[in-house]
Amino acid sequence: MTVALAGRAPATFEIKSANLPLLALLLKSSDLKLLAAEMTAKFGTQNDFFDGEPLVVDFSQYPDDTPALTALDFSALIKLLRSYRIAPIAVKARREDLLEAVSYTHLRAHETPEH
Repeated sequence: MTVALAGRAPATFEIKSANLPLLALLLKSSDLKLLAAEMTAKFGTQNDFFDGEPLVVDFSQYPDDTPALTALDFSALIKLLRSYRIAPIAVKARREDLLEAVSYTHLRAHETPEH
């Protein structure tokens, strides 16, 4: 989709839609120590494996009875992901408590509808 203004295109820019590859981390637990251990088991110490790939933290699989991550937990999660050169850019969640915790980070929060 290209945006044009009344028959004349700006000389300095265009805005177009783009399809970009994007990783998603489907978080199923609030246990960040276990997450770190499992990531180490899966990826080892290859801290250049992801090479700056953008990632959305997706809480769609996060159990309703699991406590929300705190702002401090989100900071630790972001630090863990960045240690693998993953670039977290947004959070997808349906629970208000998760969205509130995200509000203390620089990440974009996206509310998903209830199923």
